[in-house]
Amino acid sequence: MEFAVILPSEELLKIRLNSKELKGKFLLARVFSQAQINDDACKEYFGLRYPDKDDAGMNWICPDDILKSFSYLSTGFNGVPSNMQLAVRFFPKDPDLVFPTNEIRLIFRQHMKNLLMNEDLGCNLKTHAMLDSFLVQAELGDLVYQNKEKYTKYIADLEVHVPSVISSGTTLTENKYHVLVKQYHEKLRGIRSAQADIMYLSLVQKIPLYGYNIYSVSDKSSASFFLAFSQKGIAFIYDTFIKKYAPPHHMEVYSWSDLVYNELERNTLKLGFFPQGGEFIERKIKIKSQYSQKGAYRLQLEIKKFKEIFLDIVDGENVFDSRKKARRFYTTRIPRKDKSISKKFNSFRSSLRTSLRGTKQRHQSNKENYAYSEEREIRRVQSES
Repeated sequence: MEFAVILPSEELLKIRLNSKELKGKFLLARVFSQAQINDDACKEYFGLRYPDKDDAGMNWICPDDILKSFSYLSTGFNGVPSNMQLAVRFFPKDPDLVFPTNEIRLIFRQHMKNLLMNEDLGCNLKTHAMLDSFLVQAELGDLVYQNKEKYTKYIADLEVHVPSVISSGTTLTENKYHVLVKQYHEKLRGIRSAQADIMYLSLVQKIPLYGYNIYSVSDKSSASFFLAFSQKGIAFIYDTFIKKYAPPHHMEVYSWSDLVYNELERNTLKLGFFPQGGEFIERKIKIKSQYSQKGAYRLQLEIKKFKEIFLDIVDGENVFDSRKKARRFYTTRIPRKDKSISKKFNSFRSSLRTSLRGTKQRHQSNKENYAYSEEREIRRVQSES
């Protein structure tokens, strides 16, 4: 089988596997090897995603997936490139410290640049211009051209553009933005490429919605709101319009340690939370799509994966060394509320058991009394004879 995988830099990786019976872990291993993601601790932050053939929702290749089921994604090297992408799946805190090599930091930086340019992530003008200046320094070094047109061409090749979400409603033009980037770039003279990469990753994590995977959902109380996952936990965002360059005003956040259960019932996802110092809360969520059941299933898997990675970290510290070890000493079962019919049935069953138990005891008592009377009569007859 042959797969074409698109990197964040838009480079195409060509992967050839000898058997259709191989599992997803072999494809992941080949992609990580060619992309030079060799650190085992870093691999969990990346993944291969592909569009669902029914509803176009994004799925992730799992290690146990059988690759022949993805034959519709495989492509000859001279054919049309597939939509399989190497992407960042989880956004770590302090990525400048988590990613140890230049190659991994470059992939992460390119992915963040794509999110900013596609307006999946937003920030203010100053932050965006500073990020682009770090990018230019990392790629071009101290090359600051006096020729304005030549310099503009170089940074345009790096896709240094102002997003419409920033320029909308202002007089900011592309040329004015390039001048601003150049001003920041000139101040970075002498900064090495690796240093500029680290500065980029250190600043990008300060963007308000950094690290959040956002989904549009609904429930009984709200026809539309947003569900967001990050290393901090699960956030319910009720702002009608998310300004991606500012933190939401109306947001409820539950840590991963607060999540007790995550259940799927048809197209409805049930989430049970037990916050520290609070009361038990159950939320029922529906996915807004034509194939809502598939969307809910994908959402359930994402929650499980996020919890698996970030559960051990609560406020930056380990609790009981890890919550997983703590489970050996206790289990949490939240009792469900009994419905009225269930209550009546349980009450009837209890009274029936009590009645049967009393009848059995009376029957046993009568039997013992009869045996005693019979024995006494025999003794009387024997004494008279």
